[in-house]
Amino acid sequence: YVSALLAGTASAYVFNVESSVFCTSAGPPELQVGRGRVANPGLARLAQRLEFPAWLRPESLIYGMLILGGPAQQSPLHYDLGGEAKALVQLHGRKRVLLFAPSEAEKLYFPSWFEEAPAPYRVPHASEASLDAPDRARFPLLAGARGLAAVLEPGDVLYWPPFWAHHVRNLDPFTAAASFSLEE
Repeated sequence: YVSALLAGTASAYVFNVESSVFCTSAGPPELQVGRGRVANPGLARLAQRLEFPAWLRPESLIYGMLILGGPAQQSPLHYDLGGEAKALVQLHGRKRVLLFAPSEAEKLYFPSWFEEAPAPYRVPHASEASLDAPDRARFPLLAGARGLAAVLEPGDVLYWPPFWAHHVRNLDPFTAAASFSLEE
C-alpha cells in the first residue's frame, strides 16, 4: 500500500480502520469501545513514544489513529457520530481542513435520520452535497454556509469540538497525520 501511495496510484485511504489505531484509552471502560477497544500491536510502539501536550488530558483520550493518504483520498463533509472532539496532528505533507459549526448544519444538507433513504446506501452523518463540485441548483443553501479553513503542515495541530462538520483533503503526494478522538 505504501509503495502505491508514494507512486500516487493508491485507491484506498488508511483511515477509519481498526488496524490504524495506535493508542487506546487507559481510562474508564465506557471509552474502550468501537475502534478504541484495541490498538494495532505493530503501531502501539508509537504510543510509547508519544508525549501528550499539556492541554490534552490523557484521561480524555478515546483512541489515536494513524492516517496515511495522498491527493486521491479525501474525507467528504461529515460529522463524527460519537460526539467526540478531535485533535488532528499533521506529521508529513499538507492537508486542507474545512470546519463548520453545528449551527451551519441546515445549509450543509445532512440527510435526516428519520426519512427513508432515496439511495440504496446513504450515511446520515455525511453531507449529500459535494464541496468539490457543488450542485447549486440542488443545494442552494450551501453557498451561504460559513466555515473555517486551515492548511495543516507538519507539526500543526487542529482541534475541533464535538459535532463540528469537517471536510479533509490531502494536498501532497504522501500525507501522514495522527487523529485523536477525545471525550470532552
